[in-house]
Amino acid sequence: MRPLAIRTATLRPDVALTFDIYLLISGKHLLYVKRSDQLERLRLEKLKEKNVRQVFIDDNDKGAYFDFLDSAAKSALESTGTPLDARVGVIAGQSAAALEELFADPRPRENYERTRLAAANQVSLLLRHPEALEHVIAIAKYDRTVYQHSVNVAAIAVALGAAVGAPLETCNALGLGALMHDLGKSPAATSSATEGTPHEQHPRLGASLLLGKKYVSQDVLDIILLHEERIDGKGYPAGVKKLSQIFQVVGLANMYDRSVTIEGQEPRAAYDAIAKLMPAPYDERLIAGLKDVLSANRIY
Repeated sequence: MRPLAIRTATLRPDVALTFDIYLLISGKHLLYVKRSDQLERLRLEKLKEKNVRQVFIDDNDKGAYFDFLDSAAKSALESTGTPLDARVGVIAGQSAAALEELFADPRPRENYERTRLAAANQVSLLLRHPEALEHVIAIAKYDRTVYQHSVNVAAIAVALGAAVGAPLETCNALGLGALMHDLGKSPAATSSATEGTPHEQHPRLGASLLLGKKYVSQDVLDIILLHEERIDGKGYPAGVKKLSQIFQVVGLANMYDRSVTIEGQEPRAAYDAIAKLMPAPYDERLIAGLKDVLSANRIY
């Protein structure tokens, strides 16, 4: 067996599994639930109580797991009786899992489409339940990977975009582009980079991986390319000063969440540091809008 880690939060109780689940105990992967059996709600709750954030499947069962995720996400979107934090765990987990596959290999259209679907599900949940943002951000308390950072940036960008009146089409572009914004840091990008390529080139590297693919929109490509640019000219890789609102939204969301999720700053301190920058790196109305979004979700 080639073990593949999956997020416990993506599992649904009392549903017949199409893959085996293993736990890592004393350095060994031990069978916990076998395929065709159900993971009883009580057993799943015990895993969460014991802070077991990930379990394992056989890498050969990856396809079955992604089918399971698609079904679980659909159920999470339609459910009215399931607590919102549990629904968020499934939707955010689907996004992180899809992104991890895309980072490993962005060439197959299947990996892109899986990421697009996951992003659309997250947008849908956030637009229906704006308060879901609080639960998405809370995941980073125990998951500070680039994948969760990307999920957070996408969620914040969608919430901020919606708050300033962005239409659904723009929110979907924000959700997908922001989710993939750090594609240039993926193994696929770094393996193709020339030796000594500076960090400041990762937006170009990321965009180049999707360039020429007709199913990728220009807005999504530009979000990846421009997510580190700032209107004060201190961004990179080009140092441009003129940025449309959609790109400023993603840049601001990325600047804020990188400080919190990757660098470990407290949310209030991270926001206040951005708000104090002069000249402002982004439109001051967007910066004020971010505070409103964070405050509404009890994050600031």
